[in-house]
Amino acid sequence: MLDILALLECYNTYDQDDIYFDVAKAMLENYNQLQTSSIQQFAESNHISVSTVSRFMRQMYYDNFSNFRMIYDQSPLQYQYDGKYYPALKDEDIDPVAYGEMLAEKIKETTSRLDEQAITSLLSMIESSDEIVFIGIPLHSEIWRLQVELVLLGKKTNAFIDPNYQVKAIDAVNEKSAVISLIYMPQYNLHQVQQLKRAKEKGARTACIAHVRLQGIENIVDLSLQYEGTGTQVDSLLMQVLLNYIGLRLRNKLLLGKR
Repeated sequence: MLDILALLECYNTYDQDDIYFDVAKAMLENYNQLQTSSIQQFAESNHISVSTVSRFMRQMYYDNFSNFRMIYDQSPLQYQYDGKYYPALKDEDIDPVAYGEMLAEKIKETTSRLDEQAITSLLSMIESSDEIVFIGIPLHSEIWRLQVELVLLGKKTNAFIDPNYQVKAIDAVNEKSAVISLIYMPQYNLHQVQQLKRAKEKGARTACIAHVRLQGIENIVDLSLQYEGTGTQVDSLLMQVLLNYIGLRLRNKLLLGKR
């Protein structure tokens, strides 16, 4: 699933005159029939050069074509087990009322168990930092709404979709920066862990917001905030609720400061 999400992000955000836009478009339109036995066959079937394929794979944050092929081959299984919209045996066995009730109950359960002290500490970290950098694959779009509060609070902030740009952002952090990682997908990779370690080495303060308790994450970050996820798309909605709440707290501080 992550490779499809990454392709969609590229397709929906690239300049339409960019060669990578055309590559992403061709891959999405032929996703179920991609020829991946070799990079040469892949290039020929999409009417692009092998060198363009190699550059595109690096742009998509794959180590090489073989790495992409491995993830592509796993997509059907990931979609079957990790692509569920809610925690039930069959996604189709639910009506709108039952779905709404399930979401309401899960949101109530999650918010009632949140560590309020951890949230207060996260807000303090944000307020005392000059720059806030968000990282994650994929990066939750709700972050962009949260950035409104950060801009109005006078913070420098970035939340790049492209993981390559996230790496560049980490290269520039310092002791006045805060780096916040978001993890809400079952098949997350080591990108966040690697970048959090690099940020820490550069003196930045670090935090991780995740849908599950990640083993050893406390040894990497200054602050860890988890909620009890379901391993389904519901976790994205729960992340949105949590980010909304953090934004609400920041907005209240912003309005209070203007009185």
